[in-house]
Amino acid sequence: MESTTVTAKCSSAIVLDCSSAVDKAMNLLEIVSAILKHLPMKDLQRMALVCKNWNVAVKQVKKSRCQLSWLLYNGSLPSNVTEQLNHVTQLLASEPVMALLFASSILYDKPLAAPSPKNSASSTQHTVSIVGFVQNILPPACKLFTVAADGIIGTSVTNELYEMESLPSASCFLMPKLLDIEVFTFKYDLQNYSDEAESYEAIQNFVRFDPATLIPGHTEDVKLILWFLGNTYNSEEKKLGLDMLKHYHCAVIAGGFVDRFAVRTFENTTFESSGCGVAFCGKDVKVASVVLDSKVKTESQICKRLQLLKNSNMSEKKSVGFMFACVGRGKHFHRGKRNFESTQFKKLFPSTPLFGFFGNGEIGFDYTPNYAQNSNSASLSDIITKMLMHDLFHSYSTVFVLVSFDKGVKM
Repeated sequence: MESTTVTAKCSSAIVLDCSSAVDKAMNLLEIVSAILKHLPMKDLQRMALVCKNWNVAVKQVKKSRCQLSWLLYNGSLPSNVTEQLNHVTQLLASEPVMALLFASSILYDKPLAAPSPKNSASSTQHTVSIVGFVQNILPPACKLFTVAADGIIGTSVTNELYEMESLPSASCFLMPKLLDIEVFTFKYDLQNYSDEAESYEAIQNFVRFDPATLIPGHTEDVKLILWFLGNTYNSEEKKLGLDMLKHYHCAVIAGGFVDRFAVRTFENTTFESSGCGVAFCGKDVKVASVVLDSKVKTESQICKRLQLLKNSNMSEKKSVGFMFACVGRGKHFHRGKRNFESTQFKKLFPSTPLFGFFGNGEIGFDYTPNYAQNSNSASLSDIITKMLMHDLFHSYSTVFVLVSFDKGVKM
């Protein structure tokens, strides 16, 4: 009887000790999780390698972060491109799955100094392109879409806007995985585009989307297509633009003619073609756009046009802006005033980052619904039905686009 009592006490003590150990372990994981919440993305990736429990905790933290991020390299600053971009990347809060890089043509073709691989005994200085460098500092699964043009528009980490003309420069919009929002890249070859085909059938045949041959889901879910073309401008591309609008009748199309473009996937494959673009899809994606034509020059005229974007009543802190300007605009167009048009944008949208370029022709049209009044895509369909080629393709103009990811972004 006495032996049984001792055994029972020992068993009870073991249970208590195990329970106490579990409680301590749980408390430790809670402490670890609380600490991980304050670490940037790069540090989280290192912490995930500690053990299985930490890896799970890191995944939970990453899942809870859905913040828009961006990089900027300004060639007028003393530090070099690798230092500027490396510094900012170390501080990113969310892990991007898609990167849209705008690089000046001067920088695109310039070899950059890169450190030797860690396991290499060689002290030889290696070089890499801006595309290769950005790819290396981003997560392996992040897709990189690159556009090269004469000048670049970008936003610093302190939310200052810059129009960088004729300078080695780059800006990069980094987008994390957002709830119910998909981003797809596509390319096409004009040689496969048939003038004799019906418009809808032509779209099905000539556009090559990644990862599938078409944008997955319903056509109505495609809300914004950023479309980039080479500097060869012909009637086929004009017809192509109208066909795209008719097929994706709920989408705004904007972009321009640039020097170079390429898509690099996580398999490290680069695609080059006649033209390519990025499609933002999802029922909760909201888009508005305006065109500043050659007659819009003064501060009051620009503000009046941008006020139309403001009147769309979109969440500014959960939005991003794109600016596609003619190379003929900029400081010389505005009598030596730098950052003139982007400054007017910031007055109305102080919390919204802006990205884009100075190119050789602009693509876009006016679309300014009032989302506060639950405007739908019916008015957009009406605009597209009446649209002519000169309504979509422009010169000596600037196209501004505002896109909001209301429900996907977490501040």
